[in-house]
Amino acid sequence: MQCKNCQSIFTIYPEDRAFYGRIGVPEPTECPPCRARQRAVWRNEYILYQRKCDLCQQNIVSVYSPDKPYKVYCHECWFSDKWDGLDFGRDYDFQRGFFEQFGELLLAVPRLAINNTNSINSEYTHHTSRNKNCYLQFSGSTDCEDCLYGWSVYNSRDCLDAAFCYKSELCYECTDIENCYNCSYLEYSRDSADCHFCYDCVGCHNCFGCTNLRNQTNYLWNRQATEAEILEFKKQLASRTAIVKLRQKYQTVKAEAIFPYSHNLKTVKTTGDFVRYTKNCHEVYDIWDAEDCGFVINGSNMKDANDCTGYGGTPSQLAYQCASTGRGSYGTFFCSIVWESSHIWYSDSIFSSKEIFGSVGLKNQTFCLLNKKYAEADYNQLKSKIITAMKAAGEWGEFFPYALAPFGLNETRASLENFALTKEEVLKQGIKWQEEIGRTKGKETIKTIPDEVAGLDEKICQEILACAECSRNYKIIKPEFRFYQQQNIPLPDCCPDCRMLRRLKTHKNKTLYHRQCMKEGCANEFKTTYAPDRPEKVYCEECYRKEIY
Repeated sequence: MQCKNCQSIFTIYPEDRAFYGRIGVPEPTECPPCRARQRAVWRNEYILYQRKCDLCQQNIVSVYSPDKPYKVYCHECWFSDKWDGLDFGRDYDFQRGFFEQFGELLLAVPRLAINNTNSINSEYTHHTSRNKNCYLQFSGSTDCEDCLYGWSVYNSRDCLDAAFCYKSELCYECTDIENCYNCSYLEYSRDSADCHFCYDCVGCHNCFGCTNLRNQTNYLWNRQATEAEILEFKKQLASRTAIVKLRQKYQTVKAEAIFPYSHNLKTVKTTGDFVRYTKNCHEVYDIWDAEDCGFVINGSNMKDANDCTGYGGTPSQLAYQCASTGRGSYGTFFCSIVWESSHIWYSDSIFSSKEIFGSVGLKNQTFCLLNKKYAEADYNQLKSKIITAMKAAGEWGEFFPYALAPFGLNETRASLENFALTKEEVLKQGIKWQEEIGRTKGKETIKTIPDEVAGLDEKICQEILACAECSRNYKIIKPEFRFYQQQNIPLPDCCPDCRMLRRLKTHKNKTLYHRQCMKEGCANEFKTTYAPDRPEKVYCEECYRKEIY
């Protein structure tokens, strides 16, 4: 198929074609990256703004900038009985298109300021649930306690600056780790403790600057060492200046490592990258515990999901073209933010409801269309007529057009992915761009950040710092400072956003390339996110296992 937007050629897999037939929608007309970009503008994952709740008038934090044309309610007001989404109900006008009428409803119904449910003392988190004492946690982070500055962190404790972190504790600046303890600067590793600056290490203890290790203890720069030797290097972790040099040496060691063609773990018949515990999935990224899915980015606990971004969280099934949906849902199609609901079509911000079509901001409702409640038979009859009209207008089977999106592309994760666009490209395609992100500069109260945390006290939390990379101002909060003191880690000289971007760069590519194993004499071929011009030594699974195990 040829994408109607970018003209690239893309594949429709047989299992996808069967899926489209199952739910009664036509085959997509755009390629997977274009479809992902169109979903992305419905999901501001990490940019927060200060504004007022339009109901209680209290100052709140929100993912909607103050210049957005919406009513925005704080979490308490939005879920209260002080308003009712049915009050915005309206009749369907068959003389106009569906998206036009849905867009008017979007502007009328209050929006939830930030999405963090069933959490305690975790107001500054978004697309998260069941957390306690967490701060600036994003992208599905769930069941965590005392975690700060995290991205997709699950079932973890006392972790700071972590991304794609599972069941870990006391970890700092780590990415793609599982069941790790007291580690820092760790990448793609699991079941390890007291390890630092390591890549692809499993079952290791007290290792420093190592790659491709299995079940080793006391290794330094990929050689056996004494505890005393390793301790001397660990002492350097207290100095930011020393860490810069250690990071440089680690990168040279990592450059000689063997890289698996995919960072997948315990998968069956699955393509994509950074995937765990999945079966029968294709072109999926950053997901775990999934079955029979395709083109899903970021999520967990799912089955029968295609073209979704941020899906699952708790067991969810049967979804297509959705952003930020799941949490126990079944049957969500062309939706944004739908939790614990079933049989929802072309809707936004729906909670604990079923049989909803073209609606916004409903809780505990059934058989609603454009926020108007119907008897079951009347609902089904009207829904069928609207689908027929949408088919005639070319709207059926298409995701929400860019004109309806609540966010600019530069407010979303798309700005971090390989399907990002420049501002000029964005505006040319009719996509929104947020001019004011709300970053302050030039307000710093100190020019030089101390090299070590030793000797500092909590007065540093009153100071305003300037990021060494983007010059944006930021502060150190008290729980963060106590973590640095406890772990003897120097204060960061970069803002939280720049630190996050550094971690997410390892997950930037969402394109598969056809390549051959780089092991001499091996002719095995595979699909990998490592482009052919990348410098890493990329091996097929068979050769990788022979070398590492």
